[in-house]
Amino acid sequence: FPSHDNHGTVFGAMASGGIESGLSFDGVNDYVSVPDANSLDFGTSPFTIEADFIHVQKASGYVLFSKDAGAGQKRLLAYVGAGSTIFDFYMSDGTNTYAASYPLTDGRRYHIAISVNRTTAVLYLNGVLTSPSVTSGTVASVGDISNSTAMFIGGWTNSYLYNKTIYSLKLYNVALTSQQVKEKWNKIANKPYYIQDFSDLTTANYRRDVNRVSGTFTIVTSGNSK
Repeated sequence: FPSHDNHGTVFGAMASGGIESGLSFDGVNDYVSVPDANSLDFGTSPFTIEADFIHVQKASGYVLFSKDAGAGQKRLLAYVGAGSTIFDFYMSDGTNTYAASYPLTDGRRYHIAISVNRTTAVLYLNGVLTSPSVTSGTVASVGDISNSTAMFIGGWTNSYLYNKTIYSLKLYNVALTSQQVKEKWNKIANKPYYIQDFSDLTTANYRRDVNRVSGTFTIVTSGNSK
């Protein structure tokens, strides 16, 4: 919603290095907070959440995105549970809920789009329609999800903190179609990117060039890492 001037406050997260920029989070005290606004509340209307990020398995789990008033209240969030690689989407009007999940691979970069027309919700993974497991309720049963809480990226307030890189996170007040999602994926699918890697200093493997589609990488030594 850049056109709605919803500016967030970044707590600790740093701009990532590489061909593409993003925000890198440390999993300790980094997150982004965006004040509540009408444009961030979908009520009973269709919407889409789109994100481009590196998935990670974390002992405490993490919240990728939340606009969440808490248990038993109106909630909208995308998260990964403690020690899990299962990506979960959850929405609630305080009484009725809908929840669905899909397994991801630890360390892979993903483009996801959750398109909700308020009758059904569909998940696109790297431009491809997937079949998530519905774990609770139906989309149609969920009413107004608007709440007065802030929106958080990379955590839920100062807990369930994320510790990799988010390259983009976008909200739309429409349910994107399959073609629209595919077009967005195609724009980034073949873009190269790399991640810094200081895990093996003995062989100076400072950079990994990563294939966006397969998730595979090629090690680049320090002499070629500029």
